[in-house]
Amino acid sequence: MSAFGTSVKQPRGFRSGTFNTTSTSYVTALSISGAGRLAFLYGSTSQYNYMRVRITIDGVVVINDAYVSGDSSNSGAYLAPDGVFQYNSTSRPYVPLDIQFKQSLLIEVYSASSSYNCFAKFGWEA
Repeated sequence: MSAFGTSVKQPRGFRSGTFNTTSTSYVTALSISGAGRLAFLYGSTSQYNYMRVRITIDGVVVINDAYVSGDSSNSGAYLAPDGVFQYNSTSRPYVPLDIQFKQSLLIEVYSASSSYNCFAKFGWEA
């Protein structure tokens, strides 16, 4: 009986976080060692700015230079499963991500202008 109890996996916990930057070169927004799943990534910036996002999974860049533009009516967007940021609307509703990683996850962002702040929000299970 004790062998059965020790082989039970611990439940994965959901976590979320945020990151702000005015850096004009890539900076680390989130770095995770170990296995898990990226559930969502939201990016926003001011009206006259844009931010870029790079995602590396298990040492391989899988999304490079995803683009979020500041807009007076849509100040932020969610990363879609196809690797493109899309604004949430009735015609293009939010679709959750299910990006699995076995060893590591790295999310990097930068702002087009040091005069404007970029904001990233993310959720993951580990």
